[in-house]
Amino acid sequence: MGITQDKSLVRSTVLKLRDGITAEDRGRKSEEIAARTVEFLRSHNVRSIHCYLSFRSEVETLPLIGQLRSAGVEIVVPILHKTQGMLHAHFAEDDELVERGFGIREPLNVRFAGSERLQAVILPLAAFDRQGGRLGYGKGYYDTFLKTLLADTLRIGLAFASQEIRSVPREAHDEFLGVVITEDEVINCNKPGARLEDVNE
Repeated sequence: MGITQDKSLVRSTVLKLRDGITAEDRGRKSEEIAARTVEFLRSHNVRSIHCYLSFRSEVETLPLIGQLRSAGVEIVVPILHKTQGMLHAHFAEDDELVERGFGIREPLNVRFAGSERLQAVILPLAAFDRQGGRLGYGKGYYDTFLKTLLADTLRIGLAFASQEIRSVPREAHDEFLGVVITEDEVINCNKPGARLEDVNE
């Protein structure tokens, strides 16, 4: 079985587990993840982030975004474009959201933003390992985007603890995470893009 087939099998298996989390548990665990994320970003004085807008059974991010915005953090969200890949848009408190490609929510009135000022990127995932391996959804949007970031931009994956696997099948183009935050802990993967302080201390 090749790496691509391995990825497909792992992805479907872990996403089935994630889909099985009840709405109540998902909300509670997402709140715990949000609290850990806010504290982590505060400790690193992060003032500008890219954050995904959750859909389906992903870790919920709207409550997190609200807390960060209240703390004065600038929020940028992804816009998926068929030919240009991932673009970025400012996300203000009064922005209305609509579903577009892949069922992902985006601001109705898009105000495009650059990625040069971003201090951190918060991204979704299907599965992760403790070495910073990330299994996405197979489209490659985030791998392409992560390659454009400055070396000290924090790469933060949000996941439920049940999404952890021993080792993510990896190809040459796959990018690492620096940090993974779950409802149980903050995992410092000590990879490029991470600041190497032990955030669990």
